Amino acid sequence: IRRPPRSTLSSSSAASDVYKRQVIKEWAQRDSIGAMEWTLANQRQVTSAGAKEIAKDLLLNGARDGLIDFHANLQSQYKRDAVASEGARLLARREPIESISWLAAIEFKGDRYQAYYDSLYEIGHDDLESSVEFAELANSVANLDRETAFFEALQSWTLVDPERLKVYLDSSDDFVGSLRFAQLRSGLE
Repeated sequence: IRRPPRSTLSSSSAASDVYKRQVIKEWAQRDSIGAMEWTLANQRQVTSAGAKEIAKDLLLNGARDGLIDFHANLQSQYKRDAVASEGARLLARREPIESISWLAAIEFKGDRYQAYYDSLYEIGHDDLESSVEFAELANSVANLDRETAFFEALQSWTLVDPERLKVYLDSSDDFVGSLRFAQLRSGLE
């Protein structure tokens, strides 16, 4: 296992933090398991952003079990939330149920909502039904407010495919009394 240079193990200056982040990022790309193991042994040396980089590369390298272990063994809630957020974002399009499980693992509710928005962005605008299903899962599994989850999932469709969104909203009895959805509907007419 290749270790980062000794100079990255100390010093708290901003320049040093940037350097550490770059080293962690490059190391995680080449050896995500090694970077994870070193981080778990030296948790104070790695920021939440560094942990997020390692999480990304663990997933991209197919080391899902490693990602689960990494998340479970981080002492800092902020680092755990950063890892879970990255898991949710990267899995949103292809594995929405696993993505939602990562959303549910985020301890700070504000971070959970941000991860949800990031995950919606990853899902993109290929399929309105995928966005709706993801919102429903987010509400039921990750305990996000249903109206907020749906509104966030649907509002960007006003620009992408307003006619498709109008058909969906007209066929749904959901949120009939909601001011936000009334404004969304009126913007489509």
